[in-house]
Amino acid sequence: RSGDFMRWGIITAVTSVLAFAIGLPYGALGVAVVYAVSEYLRTPFLWLYVGKAGPLRASHVLYAATPFVLGAHLALALVWLAKPMLPMQPVIALASGAVLSYV
Repeated sequence: RSGDFMRWGIITAVTSVLAFAIGLPYGALGVAVVYAVSEYLRTPFLWLYVGKAGPLRASHVLYAATPFVLGAHLALALVWLAKPMLPMQPVIALASGAVLSYV
């Protein structure tokens, strides 16, 4: 499957460079946002590509990844909602957010 890895690597490289170029006029935050969006758009296609040949199917990947994806998004939502209640000092706010994300 080395050919598959090569082809997907090319797709990843091209979309990452495009995301960087699109986000660059908006600064570091723009690059981060556009790159994150490109990852969200690219990942389902990766799962389909992985599942097209071999014993591993896209449904297996989805089944294995679902708890982690849900947990990460729930932690993000909790920290985002709690952000106005966190202290103003950056280090304390960061530590509080880390604790909240694991609750």
